[in-house]
Amino acid sequence: MGMMLSLLGWMVLPQLWLQYRAGHMVGAEQTKVERTFGPPFEVLTSSEAVSAALGWQPRPSRPISNKALIYIRANLGVIIYIDKNGKVEHVHKYGT
Repeated sequence: MGMMLSLLGWMVLPQLWLQYRAGHMVGAEQTKVERTFGPPFEVLTSSEAVSAALGWQPRPSRPISNKALIYIRANLGVIIYIDKNGKVEHVHKYGT
């Protein structure tokens, strides 16, 4: 039983940590985001999002003013929106 709980914690906690920490990043600079989470899985600019949104999942939940950093851990992820001043303006959490 204890081993199963440890295994479950090892599998689930990194994803939950990603979503929890990302939710507290609004107003932080992009450099802090990348120091905290490492390099993003993907970076979408506003012009790329227009052409990529048709076949791309998950779709951004709002227009991208500058760029969006996508982080994924197993079946959970976040889209972190960076404004033109290099700061986090919005965080969208999702599960796949």
